[in-house]
Amino acid sequence: MGDAIQSDIVAAPLLSFAVNRSVKVAVKAMQAALGVTQDGVLGPNTLAELNSKNPDMVAKLFRANWENFYHTVVELNPNDERFLKGWINRVNFPYPSTIPGIYV
Repeated sequence: MGDAIQSDIVAAPLLSFAVNRSVKVAVKAMQAALGVTQDGVLGPNTLAELNSKNPDMVAKLFRANWENFYHTVVELNPNDERFLKGWINRVNFPYPSTIPGIYV
């Protein structure tokens, strides 16, 4: 159903989080950004809400939730702090990529 997301600015970071963590966790972060029920399912209601919103705003709110997720992971497991910088770099990576030679 991810191919039904109309904006790459929203779809690409959602995919990145899903690959890095899990689909359910990534979708819940997106649902939190949208203010809809957080069941972790990218169903028709979530897609309709997502596609009805300004993609730049959705992406901004989603990335904030995504970053907060990683900070929570580190709070719960301080040993994971060594990964935090890389995770935050992933959150802030530009999609679609503006880096020459990088295609996402």
